[in-house]
Amino acid sequence: MKKLFAAFLSTLILFIQISVVHAAKPTKIMIIWASIGRGHWAAMKAVEDEIKRINPDAEIVEYDVREKMNPITNFIGKLNYEISTKFNPEGYDKWFKWYVDKGEKIGSLGDMPLVNENKPLRMLEFIKKEQPQVVISTFMHATEALIHLRDNGELKNVALGQIMTDFVNAYYFQRLGERLEMSFVPHETIRNAWLARGFPTDRVTTIGMPVKAATLDKLDNDSRLAFLKANNLRADVPLVVLVSGSAGVGNFGDVVKSIADSFKSQPVQIVAVTGKSTMNYTRLSLLKLRLPKNVDLRIHKLMPNADLLNYMKASTVVVTKSGGGSISEVAAVGKPMVLMDINGGQEDFNSSFFPSENMALSVKKEALVGAQVKVIADSEELQQRMLANQAKYVKMLNPTAAAEWALRASKERTDRAYGNKGILVYDDQDSGDIRWDMIENENKEIASIYYMIDGKKIGPTAIAAYWYKAKLGVKVRLVMDGWAPSKWLDGNLDPAMLKAAIDDGVEIRIYNPVDRSKWKTWLKLLTYKRTHDKMALFRELNVIDLSDRNMQNANFSLQKWGQPYRSIEELVQGPIVEDGWGYYEQVWGDPKTVPLDLSHITAEQAAAGRVRLQKYLDVMINAAKTGKHVRQNWIAKMEPIGEVHFFHDSVAYKGKVTGTEQTIVDLIDSAEVNGEIIIVSPYITLTPKTKAALLRAIRDRHVRLIVYTAAPHATDVKDSSLVFERQAGELMKYGAVIWQHQGPQLMHAKMIIVDGKRVSPMTHNVDAISEYINLESGLDMSPTKEIDNAALLAQAEKFVAKVRSESKIFETPTKVGFVQGAKLCLQIYTAQVWPNLPQKWR
Repeated sequence: MKKLFAAFLSTLILFIQISVVHAAKPTKIMIIWASIGRGHWAAMKAVEDEIKRINPDAEIVEYDVREKMNPITNFIGKLNYEISTKFNPEGYDKWFKWYVDKGEKIGSLGDMPLVNENKPLRMLEFIKKEQPQVVISTFMHATEALIHLRDNGELKNVALGQIMTDFVNAYYFQRLGERLEMSFVPHETIRNAWLARGFPTDRVTTIGMPVKAATLDKLDNDSRLAFLKANNLRADVPLVVLVSGSAGVGNFGDVVKSIADSFKSQPVQIVAVTGKSTMNYTRLSLLKLRLPKNVDLRIHKLMPNADLLNYMKASTVVVTKSGGGSISEVAAVGKPMVLMDINGGQEDFNSSFFPSENMALSVKKEALVGAQVKVIADSEELQQRMLANQAKYVKMLNPTAAAEWALRASKERTDRAYGNKGILVYDDQDSGDIRWDMIENENKEIASIYYMIDGKKIGPTAIAAYWYKAKLGVKVRLVMDGWAPSKWLDGNLDPAMLKAAIDDGVEIRIYNPVDRSKWKTWLKLLTYKRTHDKMALFRELNVIDLSDRNMQNANFSLQKWGQPYRSIEELVQGPIVEDGWGYYEQVWGDPKTVPLDLSHITAEQAAAGRVRLQKYLDVMINAAKTGKHVRQNWIAKMEPIGEVHFFHDSVAYKGKVTGTEQTIVDLIDSAEVNGEIIIVSPYITLTPKTKAALLRAIRDRHVRLIVYTAAPHATDVKDSSLVFERQAGELMKYGAVIWQHQGPQLMHAKMIIVDGKRVSPMTHNVDAISEYINLESGLDMSPTKEIDNAALLAQAEKFVAKVRSESKIFETPTKVGFVQGAKLCLQIYTAQVWPNLPQKWR
């Protein structure tokens, strides 16, 4: 029976192993496009080329929305678009205008009907994996997806921009721009319309529709004549170039017939590029046999872009469909044009906009093209007016502006990692002094998140300190988790004290409150997301205090029961704190984060609570007077840090996209060959992804792995230690050294050190609950050529040495009885089976 049980445990532990490797680079810009039509691609490519020209070291990540879709969905979507625009353009036109109108009236742009949860989540997963500083969208629906993610608290610290690839002068696109850092519009008329409606001047720039540089090169007269002669074309006869995208959209037969009818006996030359349209090629091949002798028709399928550009540059008139990229290309070439408004939708806006700016003529039916071509060919004045207005537009073509903004915005976000100072402390007294001093010296805003706040000493003292600052006019916000069982706390917080604090200005919210009195709550235990963060932010001081310490007596050796915790505190000041604020706003604004309702507390009770708050406050004030609390300038004690990154989970999509565990995997994968990884964590149960990363490191790269975790007899979560003892065996086969902390304090710190250089304190326990349920956060700190992080590393090493002095090397797993084994099965289920179940089963 024991052997069978052991085999069952081993099978569960080895269930499945997956990993994703990612190494972020300093300058990374993601450009989103959609492979329907060429306009999105052309805009993306033009900006990408400019970015690489200005900064060859910049990394560009292309994201094709259609390519990332399910192949079946993608095929159906493309087919639907092609059928709609070909056979029912009026219907598509009505739908598009209805959609734009809806976008102008809807409350949240993230609720637009085509933005379903799947597309934004897939995009978010990719963005989190690639970690760009800037994302630029050239596709309207991709922009909506980005805004949907912003509405759900994501992408707070990623600069977002949009490039409009159609000439749609509608308020809807301005509304999109209101949710982004920058918008690039195709014409100054559109920009002026935005500004007239009060849009900020520094957040909208005209760049035209970006085109390849070769498009702007003109053919001089001699080169034009040489090209015509080489292709057996006459210079004294009008040349009409008919092109309608690579798909050859429209009825080319009707176009050519209308041109032949309009020119009657007058000679005319037509070069028709049918692209991929076999139908149009066949139509024209048959029609050519019946055309009058005055019409010289040349039929081509696909041709190199350089050749097509030369034909357009040598032409008299260009006939094309109304795609934003196509008409911009013709304008850049500098030729009179007739637009075929045959697709409707956004192209209907284009075919209206260009004539309104006197850059083209347009028609709704292919059979009307010929008459307009004749009007242009017969009027020198009309040709010159078109060319003059096209020249004005060409001056607006400026993809460099988009490239420069992207690089500038990327640098601004990259720079947050530098210019920071920090300090690590692990002494209880120092940690308490730091928290009190930061609160006492902050005069603008304090915002904090704590998993647990107890009801005696530390918890009430913290609430009293917040209350004191709120009365002085400081903005104070506090988020407390709504699940943590009360038995873990040293008493419950006094509601009357909380009510008094709220009445006097402290804003308190509860994250995901849970009713433990209902039996369904316990059945759904694994679905309840929690905030496991322990973090405080100080606006004026520009400081983030991140720790494994709750506002709890156990973290400060003051509790009446059990053993105190061995913890570590990280204090950082500098640009990176802005990322901490971005995450805090996500938690604060999440729908699961609700105001603490204490409406049942009477005014008399609140008054009594206010008296008790004052008593706790007096204790702290007296502690400073008597020397029990020593005021120190902790900011002055900080040392410069080379590079810092604040990492955290997705608040809205925890468990659906990668989060802090991916950072842990990245840390492990960053260890050099023959390097070293030190993991300090109390409650380890390795998930498949983390375990696979560790095995890659110690087995394939011969990295020395040292783990410090709690022994089963010296922890408040014994099951977790027993699970890891089973997992540790496989790591030890490849030389890993596992230390078990023996006490007297309970090890509670969570930190990873890589190659003796990279230090990452965090709230993540390197366990399944942290990965799949809890919101977690941390700081990743690395040296640079200029700053070696010597002081920071010395503090981390001193803490590790302290833990090691209280630990023993692990050798043999603890024997497990039946009841304990059942608990282990639940732990392993949580760690390895649960995340692989279909979402609907959870």
